[in-house]
Amino acid sequence: MSKIKSFCLSYLAVIVLFGTWTWSFSESTVYATSSPAPSVTDAVYATETTVTSWTNPSKQGQSVTFSIKTISTPQITKDLTGSVILMDGTDILDTLTMRPNGIANGYATATYTTSDLSVGSHPITAIYSGDARFA
Repeated sequence: MSKIKSFCLSYLAVIVLFGTWTWSFSESTVYATSSPAPSVTDAVYATETTVTSWTNPSKQGQSVTFSIKTISTPQITKDLTGSVILMDGTDILDTLTMRPNGIANGYATATYTTSDLSVGSHPITAIYSGDARFA
């Protein structure tokens, strides 16, 4: 009479395993060995950062609020954290802490308000610094 052996490996996160895995089967046991010892790391996801302003154009001395949103691409259910550098051309306006939106939804926001912008055009950009999961 033949015996059927089966096994199932499952993991809900995206992982990367490094090394060589060897599976050995016998009547009553299953062994898993590896060389070198495996390391498990979460994948790093790409991001997209956008800046919007609700007062555009504005008058000199008028308060302007910039909203910064960083979203993972593809959007996944993980908390996005880290910081963003807000730039006016080559000048740094501020470094802001990104805030997840209460649920693990793959995006975070920050806001910046100023009334110190001079008359003229301002190329406002945001540079996301990344964190352990997001680039």
